[in-house]
Amino acid sequence: MDEIDELLETLEQNEAVEKKFFEVEVSILSILNFKDFFENLLSEIKEKFLIPYVWVSFIDDNDDAKMILEFASSELLNQRLSLIDKNAFMTIVGSNTRPILVNKDLQPYYKMLPQSEGYLIRSMAIAPITLDGDIIGSLNFGDTFDSRYFPGMDTSLLERLAVKVSICLSNVMAHEKMKKRAERNSY
Repeated sequence: MDEIDELLETLEQNEAVEKKFFEVEVSILSILNFKDFFENLLSEIKEKFLIPYVWVSFIDDNDDAKMILEFASSELLNQRLSLIDKNAFMTIVGSNTRPILVNKDLQPYYKMLPQSEGYLIRSMAIAPITLDGDIIGSLNFGDTFDSRYFPGMDTSLLERLAVKVSICLSNVMAHEKMKKRAERNSY
């Protein structure tokens, strides 16, 4: 295969990956409740990218995260949402909103894993998610292969997805709060 053919093949692969990211983003845009939002997001990512482990970690002392967990109850979400101590999260992620890729010395990152599932992870991608400008947790991807995610990989599409997840989450949060107020006022 000559250099031009390799370049064209790489371009086609990149376009296919970008299309999958776009499909995931479109699938979450109109969802207005936590349960469907997270179930759809996690399932779509797992299926489209064939990622063995996809979950969300929330900082445990965040009131918005507590509300999300209260309203987003389902068997799938019980398996794929985790709470993590704020200090532990900040030690791992810090205040940077750029994705983190790791494939060595994963022990500190295991604190982010849901407790209900057994995970055999050799590489991880961690994409911080925000609500009203504050980091409230992360969208996480894990694989059994240490070559799936590694420092230095381009994370621009993952970063874009995390921004869109954060924006959609803000919309869902506003809708759920209005719905809760309306239910309270209807009594």
